[in-house]
Amino acid sequence: MALPFDFSTLNLAELRKLPMFELPGGWSRQRHPGGGCFTDPPGFPTYYTRSIYTGRGDEPRSGPDTIIEDPETGAMHALPRYEGRGEELRALMAKLYVRLPFEHPRVQAWVSYLFGYFRNCYEDPAVPMAERAHAARLLIPKAGAPRPPPETHRAMVRVREPYPEVPVADLERWINAGRYGGGGPGDWWERHAERPSAEDCPGLVWMQGNTGHRAEGWCQFCGRVDGKLPGEEGAEP
Repeated sequence: MALPFDFSTLNLAELRKLPMFELPGGWSRQRHPGGGCFTDPPGFPTYYTRSIYTGRGDEPRSGPDTIIEDPETGAMHALPRYEGRGEELRALMAKLYVRLPFEHPRVQAWVSYLFGYFRNCYEDPAVPMAERAHAARLLIPKAGAPRPPPETHRAMVRVREPYPEVPVADLERWINAGRYGGGGPGDWWERHAERPSAEDCPGLVWMQGNTGHRAEGWCQFCGRVDGKLPGEEGAEP
């Protein structure tokens, strides 16, 4: 079962200011639903970006190489190429984004996912700012060793980038409570309005060879383990 994307976080007025793009004959769009990274907040425009490919199957050597499709008109709007224009592209993404309230269930699922994924990972203030988020530069304290300040937790830093008004003290509980993997929030929150039921969960249908919702084991899309969420009757503790 295909679930519709939630485009309420896309500023369509700003999107329609971007140049329109038509695929030349033989060209194609990326099959994946979007190129975002899970560290981006729910519904961020990156989740709806799609690469374009020439008839040879490679990216264009010049001109636009990424588009966002207007969910209402179907028109494709071109984004600036990333090379040498990263700051411009990030500013554009911020203009295209309609932020959800921090208390929104999608945002809370994202927060849990981040803190679970980056469990025990802290940024090192001695490392140059541009390199602090790199996995190889993160601090991971050994068991029993003092922890760095909570405001340097990698998930804490990332969450407070789009939500700077949220106090560190309000996020500290997530340092040990975040869930990733089995029994975690899944990643439905990236492009969808709500977590689907086990019966309606499509699974990661964009993945090659995916057969849909995983009734046994961990379903990465809805987050259930053996069809159950933590706290549900019959779920593993």
